[in-house]
Amino acid sequence: MGFEAGASLIDLEFVEFEPMVCYGPPDAVGEPCPTAMLGEGAYLLNSKGERFLLKVRPQGEAGAPKSLINNAIREELKAGNGTPLGGVYADLRHLDQKVLEAYPWFYERVKNAGLDVKHRLLEVGPMAHSHSGGLEIDSRCRTGIPGLFAAGEAAGGMHGACRLAGNAATQAAVSGLMAAASMAEFPAKDLPGLPEIPRFSENLSLRAALLSHIRETVSNYVERERDADGLKTALDTLRDLRAQASEDTFTEQCALSGLLLAEAALAREETRGTHYRTDFPEQREEFTCSIRLKNADGEVLTEHIRR
Repeated sequence: MGFEAGASLIDLEFVEFEPMVCYGPPDAVGEPCPTAMLGEGAYLLNSKGERFLLKVRPQGEAGAPKSLINNAIREELKAGNGTPLGGVYADLRHLDQKVLEAYPWFYERVKNAGLDVKHRLLEVGPMAHSHSGGLEIDSRCRTGIPGLFAAGEAAGGMHGACRLAGNAATQAAVSGLMAAASMAEFPAKDLPGLPEIPRFSENLSLRAALLSHIRETVSNYVERERDADGLKTALDTLRDLRAQASEDTFTEQCALSGLLLAEAALAREETRGTHYRTDFPEQREEFTCSIRLKNADGEVLTEHIRR
């Protein structure tokens, strides 16, 4: 919506994957196993029972960055050391009961789903969790469009390439207060008139036919591992799907969101933070910058800006 209104976007390529999300049992799928449990003494094991993080972090699992955990899991899966559900094992069996109960939202859901983590291993793996990119804002949460403000995960540029664990709620609260203060000070007389009333169309049958293809395209080519060929395939596919979705605004915007993410990921020819390019596996000095996306009469214009 912001892009279509003419606002600039920034850092869209940086999607954070939570590394320890439940892959089972069925009623617990999608529930994050807190990475803080690694600090409590939990282990991550591959299908051979090995604490594989020790290969890349000999001091242990506690305090390991999420990007490192994600990369280590990816390497285990490539090596054929994944679990039956395509992840790894979280071993919580040796943790004190009081430690488990200190995470009630997680522990209760897994227990109610029929898995006793005191006696059985839990299958976990990466899932998309949060976004460090969004609308480009200034220090007052103002976008480049007069009267349009952004806060929380709608705003980009605050976290750089990898959000510091525990900062999501802090950012949402602080930027929300900042945006509210800025909006209160904004003179109503300075609001620009709308050139036209934004349209919203709905075609549920079209949505049912196309939305799964959009999700599949993003999942296959724009998720944890990216390369130029896959990203270009995603862009071609998403442009076509967006054109087909013109009668359903929600589906069209989903296609556009995936398209913009792919554009930013293609423009950053390196690996940095949560952005992993298999064809550019190293960090490169020339990309110590942000990727800005702008709407140029419906076309996506990319810019590299130092911050």
